Amino acid sequence: MLDITQYVVLAAVIVGATELLNRIRGRDWWVVCTILTAVVIGALFGAVGYYPGLDVAEGIALGFGAAGALKGLSILGNK
Repeated sequence: MLDITQYVVLAAVIVGATELLNRIRGRDWWVVCTILTAVVIGALFGAVGYYPGLDVAEGIALGFGAAGALKGLSILGNK
């Protein structure tokens, strides 16, 4: 069973991944590069062990999660 923070992270990762796909489909390459940069930075932090217990897969998830969180905040900001 997931706790509330795990649900929030999972939702943000899903939003980030689907936002990447939407931006690829729309050929918005600047946003695609921005999302991929967040993912690569997360993966690098996981690869070098910058944070104890963070691996590459978690770093990638956090990169997508950061992009998803920003998308969610932008949606809330437009209302």
